[in-house]
Amino acid sequence: MAFCDRLKLVYVIFVDITFLTCIVFFLVATYIYAVESRPVLRLVSFCAVIAINLYLSLIYNIFLSKAFHQLHVRFRKYEELYGLTDEFKKWVKRLRPMLVFSFLYTVSLAPLKYHLTQSYPEVMYDIVPAMSFTEPWKSVGLGIICLGYTMVEFQWASNYIAVPFLSLFLCYEFKRVETQFKELSNSHCEDTETRFNALVIHHGHITEVLEDVSNYVQHSLFTYVFMTLPVTSAILYSILSKNINSEEVMVYSVGCAWALLCIGGILLIDAHVSSKAHGTLQYIWSLDKERFSGKGLQKVNLFVSRLSGDTIGYNIHGLFTITMPTLLGIAGTLITYIIVVVQFKPSDSCQCNCLSNFTGSDM
Repeated sequence: MAFCDRLKLVYVIFVDITFLTCIVFFLVATYIYAVESRPVLRLVSFCAVIAINLYLSLIYNIFLSKAFHQLHVRFRKYEELYGLTDEFKKWVKRLRPMLVFSFLYTVSLAPLKYHLTQSYPEVMYDIVPAMSFTEPWKSVGLGIICLGYTMVEFQWASNYIAVPFLSLFLCYEFKRVETQFKELSNSHCEDTETRFNALVIHHGHITEVLEDVSNYVQHSLFTYVFMTLPVTSAILYSILSKNINSEEVMVYSVGCAWALLCIGGILLIDAHVSSKAHGTLQYIWSLDKERFSGKGLQKVNLFVSRLSGDTIGYNIHGLFTITMPTLLGIAGTLITYIIVVVQFKPSDSCQCNCLSNFTGSDM
């Protein structure tokens, strides 16, 4: 085993042990809060965030090495066959500075967040429940949980850059094929059928790359939709259903809004990939069918059936494919949930009226 592989293995084990220890601290604090009849919903929500990242760390570092290698080989093969667009090459040059900046930003922001939350004890005890422990567990728990949060932000920063970066590549490539189909539909050259067959093969290679990308990132997308959104909804519920101070509302609302904004942006780019994959269909109808042979027309019909059939895009464990209608459904469900929580939240005036009626009837 090479030195780099050993170093990576040590880092993976260290990250997983840190996350697992953070989860234990959160579970202990949850038990203490429950015994003392204190609210535990936000505490469980932050524990779920750590558990999500433990799951992603195990999946990516242990089970997805083969998928990443397959994606790397497919990407290199595609680059040798067709090259890369100039627009995407510009983004490739920006990738390393973006990663370095995001990591430096995360490291510099961690102490600032800690000092800010120190000013709000209610927030601090939810985010770092080890503050309620006795020494020396208080100091140990504080250090481990803060380290765990920093690693969580490292993983999220990597996903926030890597997933849109891969989607951007797919969008540019599907757009390139779409542009060539548009040019072919407007031209009247003799080799229409030959060029059409070449473009169909090109589109198929992009779809193969998309399948490999989807296999690699579907676990992150799964957690975004089925884990992160419920956690955010739980935090919003705790804000709307409890009487909390303005500082707590500000901190939790900003955090939830930022998380939803980042996740929504990633899913929007992923849905755009699906739109671009099917964008060539509008130009196939404009092709001069008289320039195709009988076998060529069969290929046209097969390609039309492919674009009109199953949706091409990021498939999440066979459950659904990320498209624009899917995003509307997710957004609609989240908004409906928030509206229901607001509607069923008891108002202070209602509570006061009920209390006055109760005391008046007793008198």
